[in-house]
Amino acid sequence: MRKEQYPVLASFERNKEGMLSAWCPFCQCWHHHSAGEGHRIAHCTDNKSPFHDGGYVLKKVKLP
Repeated sequence: MRKEQYPVLASFERNKEGMLSAWCPFCQCWHHHSAGEGHRIAHCTDNKSPFHDGGYVLKKVKLP
C-alpha cells in the first residue's frame, strides 16, 4: 500500500514537546506517538483493526 492510501487520523499535541495522540475508532482508545505528522505503525489492541495491515498517517489538528 502506498502512503497516500493509508487512512488519515486527526492527532493532537499532548504536551509541549509536540508528542501526538490520535483516537482509534477500532480500539476505542487513544494511540500515543512521537512528535511530527506522518505515517505510523498502529498500536491497536483490536486484532480485527484494519490499521494492523499498514498503519495510518497522523495529521495534526489544533484544538479550538
